Amino acid sequence: MSVMGPVMGACDAPPVTGRLRWAAGDVPAVMDRIVLLEEDVFRYVIQHARDFRDTPSQILRRLLRIEPPGSRVQRYSGVTRPRKALYPDHELSTAIDRASWQPFDIQRYLFLLKCLQHQRPLEFRRILSIRGRTRCYFARTAREIEASGTATQPRPIAGTPYWALTNIPTREKQRILRNVMTMLGYSEDAMLGAREYLARGRIPTMPG
Repeated sequence: MSVMGPVMGACDAPPVTGRLRWAAGDVPAVMDRIVLLEEDVFRYVIQHARDFRDTPSQILRRLLRIEPPGSRVQRYSGVTRPRKALYPDHELSTAIDRASWQPFDIQRYLFLLKCLQHQRPLEFRRILSIRGRTRCYFARTAREIEASGTATQPRPIAGTPYWALTNIPTREKQRILRNVMTMLGYSEDAMLGAREYLARGRIPTMPG
């Protein structure tokens, strides 16, 4: 197979190519191990990256369900102390945890709007009243949004009869999404979870 260029990595991790290369376990860094993967296997691994910071080890740990070092519950004098939750559960936890990796904020924005509509189908129509000074953020047709400004790039919200304006910065998407969720009665935890997902992609949610 041809060797692909870097597609993800972290500041302290080597890039991922057609040959996955990383220090394994306690082996000194100078004794890096190279794993040669056939192209279909390599693509399968890459497709399970959650964001550009994922390292090969992190991806394979998730796929193989291998706990990272030090992740097990520690015991002190026979007392079990579970790890503190990183993110509390909220109304969108399950949907976000099950979401496929979506590299662009437009994809994540539309995905979140779809989830909100599926959870609050009757109330969702109220978002049509959310507008900018001149531009229409949501509508039932692409033409309505296009008529409200230039370069609006309306996209359908999959599985719903609604369209959304998408040619706006991520910060503006976050602001609009918060307005939508406030209007639909979502919790503050859900709003924060949606904001993080929109900005960075899928993040872990754990029971509170």
